[in-house]
Amino acid sequence: MYRVEPYIGILKSRFDLSERRTIINFTSTPVYCMDIDTEENRLYWINYDGEIKSCKDDGSDVQTILSTHIRISYFAIGVVGSYIYYGNGHQLLMVNKSQGSKPTVLHNDTSRIDSIFVFNSKGILITIYIHL
Repeated sequence: MYRVEPYIGILKSRFDLSERRTIINFTSTPVYCMDIDTEENRLYWINYDGEIKSCKDDGSDVQTILSTHIRISYFAIGVVGSYIYYGNGHQLLMVNKSQGSKPTVLHNDTSRIDSIFVFNSKGILITIYIHL
């Protein structure tokens, strides 16, 4: 199981929380959300400074995919296929997983976007966002 502790890092453990270890440390910039690309065995997260980062599921090979330079608390990220979907306050955006890609705004909303659930076209749902 992987989980985010905002000011600590990404932790990996068994479901009973045994064998718990930190695989990515967050220094001073909190992270509130992450997703796992099970096809490529990589983790993706976005920090308060707007940096979307990725690493292998063992914590190695950390890469910065995008630096948005927008400092807010990001609560939504989802990875499907070649794309990362994320919430930027009141926007739903999409960016290619390759470094140097530019984001595309998919939707603007009056409420804050807090969660994203993304499924491929073979599933019932394609993209859902939940806001409070």
